Amino acid sequence: MTVQTSRPPDLLRERRQELGIPELPERIIATEQLLFRGALIGGGLLLLVVAVAGFLFVRQQMVRSELDRLTAIQAEVQVLEGQVKARTGEVDKVTELNRELAKGLVGVRSGSTVLRDLQLRTPEGVQISQIQVEGDTLKLKGQARDPQAFARINVLQLELKRSPMFQPAGVVLSRAFREEKHAKSSLPSVVSFEMSAPFVELPPAREMALLKQLGAEGMARRFQLLQKEGLLP
Repeated sequence: MTVQTSRPPDLLRERRQELGIPELPERIIATEQLLFRGALIGGGLLLLVVAVAGFLFVRQQMVRSELDRLTAIQAEVQVLEGQVKARTGEVDKVTELNRELAKGLVGVRSGSTVLRDLQLRTPEGVQISQIQVEGDTLKLKGQARDPQAFARINVLQLELKRSPMFQPAGVVLSRAFREEKHAKSSLPSVVSFEMSAPFVELPPAREMALLKQLGAEGMARRFQLLQKEGLLP
C-alpha cells in the first residue's frame, strides 16, 4: 500500500494566477541537497589536487634521484678525463724525449758527425783540444802553431762558416792569445783560441744528404728507420 503525501497548500496561487506569474516548479531542490552536491564536487576536486600533488612529489623524487646519479657519473667522468689528460701528458713527454734522443743519436749534432766535419775543415797546424755542445752552440778550444798561427785560426773560422752545420754569421772567435814559450824550448810558439759556432736547423732531406756526404752511411740508415717509426720529422 502506497502512502501519498499531500502537498502543502499554496495560499498565493490564486494571486499569482491573477498577476500572470508562472507556477512554481513541481520540485524545489532542498538546500541540504545543494550542499551535499557541492561537497561532493569540492571533495572530488580536493582528491584530484591531492593526487596531482602526490604524482608531482613522486616525480620530483625520481628526477632528484636521476640527477644524483648523473652527478655521480659526471664526477667519475671528470676523474677519468683527468687521468687520461695526465697519461696523455706523460706519453707526450716520453715521445718528445724519445725524439730528442733520436735526434742526438743520428742528427748532425751527434758527436761522431761533428768530429767528422771538424776533421775535414781543420787546417794543418791547428789542434782542437776541447769540444763542447752548449744548447744549440758548439764551443771549441784549441791551439795553432807558428808560423802564421793567427792565419791558421782565421782559416778554421772561415771553414766553419762554410759548413752546412753552422750559422755563418754566428761563427765567432771569442778569444786568442799567444802562449809563453820557454826560453830553452825548440818547439814553435803556439796561439791558444776559443771559438763558438751555433748550429743550424736543417730539413730532414738536407740532414740526410749531409750524413751521407760525411760518410755516415750507418747513421743515415738509422735516420731513415727512426723517420719510419715517427720519431723524426
